[in-house]
Amino acid sequence: MPLGEAVGRFVTPGAVLHMSRHAQAAMNEVVRQFYGTRPDFTFVLGTAEQNVFHLVGAGLVKRVITGNLSNINPSPSPSRLLGRLTRQGEIEMENWSLFTLMQRLMAGALGLEFMPTRSLAGSTIAEELPDAYAMIDSPFSDERWGMVKALRPDISVIHAVVADRAGNAIPTSGDGEAVWAARASKGGVIVTTERVVSTSVINDHAGLVRVPAYMVKAVCEVPHGAHPQSLSSPLEGVSSYAEDVEFSVAQRRATDDPDQIDAWLKEWVLDCTDQEAYLAKLGRPRLTRLLRAASDESWRQEIEESFRGERVGNPSWSATEMMVVAAARRIEAAALKNGYRVLLAGVGTGGLATYLAYYRLRDQGHEVEVAIGSGPLGHLPRLAVIDTWQHWPHAKLAGDALDNYGSFLRGSDSQAMGVLGAAMIDKHGNINSTRLPNGTFLIGSGGANDVAAGAREALVAANHTPQRLVESVGYITVPGERVKTLVTDRGIMEKDDSGEFVLMSVFPGEGSLAERIKAAIDQCGWELRIAPDVTEEPPPMQEELTLARLLDVRGQFLPERGG
Repeated sequence: MPLGEAVGRFVTPGAVLHMSRHAQAAMNEVVRQFYGTRPDFTFVLGTAEQNVFHLVGAGLVKRVITGNLSNINPSPSPSRLLGRLTRQGEIEMENWSLFTLMQRLMAGALGLEFMPTRSLAGSTIAEELPDAYAMIDSPFSDERWGMVKALRPDISVIHAVVADRAGNAIPTSGDGEAVWAARASKGGVIVTTERVVSTSVINDHAGLVRVPAYMVKAVCEVPHGAHPQSLSSPLEGVSSYAEDVEFSVAQRRATDDPDQIDAWLKEWVLDCTDQEAYLAKLGRPRLTRLLRAASDESWRQEIEESFRGERVGNPSWSATEMMVVAAARRIEAAALKNGYRVLLAGVGTGGLATYLAYYRLRDQGHEVEVAIGSGPLGHLPRLAVIDTWQHWPHAKLAGDALDNYGSFLRGSDSQAMGVLGAAMIDKHGNINSTRLPNGTFLIGSGGANDVAAGAREALVAANHTPQRLVESVGYITVPGERVKTLVTDRGIMEKDDSGEFVLMSVFPGEGSLAERIKAAIDQCGWELRIAPDVTEEPPPMQEELTLARLLDVRGQFLPERGG
């Protein structure tokens, strides 16, 4: 069925509409058909990036149910568009963590009314959801457990690598909650697919089929339907392609600027009558480049093209580089001391520190795996971009949030450590990454709440400013109980028996040790306590700097490198 016909028949105004993050061609088609109207969709998506802002910027969405909404390229950050709309009250946000949103959809798919969870307890997220989250006494022990209410979209739209004409579909890796949303959908599923194949192909790969035909309303063949997202194909004959970072950066600039977004929508959505016209505008050379970039060794080429020897080998270092190196050392020490076997990598400098720690641990013979909430476990880190194509071909397990936030994070007997960032953090380790006091939306929990609820401990890496290190966060995205260490660009803090951070060491730099301790105190938003014997952290070794800079070859997290 043509995509335009499928959207016209099955997507209706006022619908609770789930669209997977790879269903980009379908999102464009929804904008084409509803632009200039007010369909007031309730939009459901686990992780949303700047491509989703087409729908939001076009004024088609009244409410968003999500775990994360943020820009990714050129570096992770809040969306100015969404911040402006939430501040003005033009769009409603229903915030969840990635795992709890998946659990809601799982409950819906399984025909259950609710599902237990260890996430959200003690957070503002939970407080804001009295109709969909509750704490109850366990019938089997003295413990209390959180319960999340089942969620069933009116229609779900997902993108698959292949599907047969009946609708049996093999989704792409890393598509978050897509399968559970499809199975939970009241009105069935629209499947867009790179290629429609014979049922014999489906028979040969039945173990990869995740959505059965009886749930599917329409199958639409849409080549490059995930663009500008990447697509990971497990089948020979169906090519993977890399993320179009250049396109995403331009898209971000347009959606961040209220004076540009309509022009962008006109050029790239409304004036392209369908996916064929869209691909023609992108051009065959660009699409071929993305296909070639999806080779298993594409990371080598990226490093070679971006490599600047004078930068990578420069012995001087920035405060951010010192923070990353110090965080990696603390991760390494904790893993060796406590026997951690899994490191959950967050977005940003914390993720870069996790990768650096991984290689240091591997050199010492300590077996540890890196996991990313979107699915990959056990990949050999190539580039410090948390959700990128390069991880999937090298992963030992291509799972999803159910694996990484569920099975691998079991609380007190977990063998995992989490590494997080923070828009704001207070002296007790509570993190706010959701909302500013003026109502502006930041990015949401993502998997941070799930990590802090399920890992044995968590480390946070954050810049040392009074705006970021605050006396008390106004919104608790992540309760700080298991946040044990805070590494900033000035020093390292650890919690004492009272549960409050204490300054343990400061970084080398200008001024005496006493002056640098005073600077750390002055630039902290609470009355920072100091240890009796604050030490100076050793400066980065050249091998630490070189590896960190190579992992961040795009300069997303270490823009000051070598300086």
